[in-house]
Amino acid sequence: MSKKVTIGRRPTTADAVSAPPARPAPEAVDRWLQGQSAEAEVAPVQARPVSAEPADKPVRSPKKSKAPSEEAPEEPMKRLTIDIPLSLHRRVKSQCGEEGLQMADVIRGFLEKRFPKS
Repeated sequence: MSKKVTIGRRPTTADAVSAPPARPAPEAVDRWLQGQSAEAEVAPVQARPVSAEPADKPVRSPKKSKAPSEEAPEEPMKRLTIDIPLSLHRRVKSQCGEEGLQMADVIRGFLEKRFPKS
């Protein structure tokens, strides 16, 4: 008994060349974060063209260098999920973005301050 399964067609060069959708301009994203309309007339940022040729190396995001004090913790991490009001989330996200901080790091700091090791 033998079965033949066809999952889909192989991608072609034409598939790789098709243009991805345009990204919103950074100004539109800033307005959206501030609660303003993102529908203003700002030219969208064009995405990079996709090369039809195979890449020699895989594309990876650059690794951020961490300061010695920000090294990976020795203690295992545990995820904590909480619900907060939308307005508070916007304020925290906006402020962290302006200061170049990650929300998780700021909230982790508040929890460490409130609940110090004894």
